[in-house]
Amino acid sequence: MNDYKYAAQVTTNVHEELIRWASRLLHQAGLEVIDVWGRFPPEGTVRSHLVLFPYRVGPEPVMIDNAQGASLMGHIDNARRRGVPSSWDRIGNLISAGVQRLYPDSGNINDRKWAAASPYPCIDDLPDPMRDWYKVADAAEPKAGWVIRVDEHERGRPPSILWRPGITITAHYIAVTGDPGRGTTERTSDTAPLSLATLSVLATAIQMERGIKVKMPPIPMPDILRSYIPALADSLEELGGNREELAAEIREHYEKLINPEVIDIGVMPLHDLSNQEFALLTQALQRPLQAVLNMRVRFKFGAGPMFEPTAAVKMAYQRESNPPGSGRSRIR
Repeated sequence: MNDYKYAAQVTTNVHEELIRWASRLLHQAGLEVIDVWGRFPPEGTVRSHLVLFPYRVGPEPVMIDNAQGASLMGHIDNARRRGVPSSWDRIGNLISAGVQRLYPDSGNINDRKWAAASPYPCIDDLPDPMRDWYKVADAAEPKAGWVIRVDEHERGRPPSILWRPGITITAHYIAVTGDPGRGTTERTSDTAPLSLATLSVLATAIQMERGIKVKMPPIPMPDILRSYIPALADSLEELGGNREELAAEIREHYEKLINPEVIDIGVMPLHDLSNQEFALLTQALQRPLQAVLNMRVRFKFGAGPMFEPTAAVKMAYQRESNPPGSGRSRIR
């Protein structure tokens, strides 16, 4: 799935969950007679209805994230960690630990017990799954520079994973009620309109629940990273010993990354439309609007991992006294 398919799927899922959320609220309030629509119903509809209609979608200038990306391989400071999902933070630490245990060491450095991963190990010295991955990556993306040739040897460059910040999108919704059938056979002047009860329920729920749970598709990742993670786990398992525990943990968290997850999306009240905005919206819809309620939801698009060979001459890893598979090793 690419970023554009992801955006389309997210907005569709959020819209459908909003409809289910409103339907549940009205059912709990005893207003089952009201149908909930995600668009305006056809002309001539006589049943009472509530329409949740998105009338504006787009990024706001202050919501564009222009912060630097954060490296996922190693420690992330708190300022940059806020924009990184915990699942991706974790897989970055696990990959760091896996690279440390997989690539040949060039020895300790000074008394702090630092060890440097061999910057460009011969790919023939790596386990079969990782050696095969480098050959396929070099054939698929020769300009990426995953494999370099030094002294007639093919050497693989270690990976780097950078988290790319995304853009926050705000969808403005208007909740409109329609009660065309009331008053056709009975007096309604002494009865409170259903629109009052309906919008009161929504306004109360926005303040009390403040959000919906939405099933989100997995964040898009480059195909080359999608193939690297299983190759790393297979290589660690092939080496055996205490690396097998780390390989199992990498596979476990990788499965979480490629499967949908349920997250909380906030539903926030929005100030009333100005007279001009209301007139333009009425004109655009070519229909009069009765009582309305404004709200908005926000979600992020475009954020994701960037996977490239490291440009560093040397990658240094701190040896920590943690059990294998703890994933707390750090790249410095």
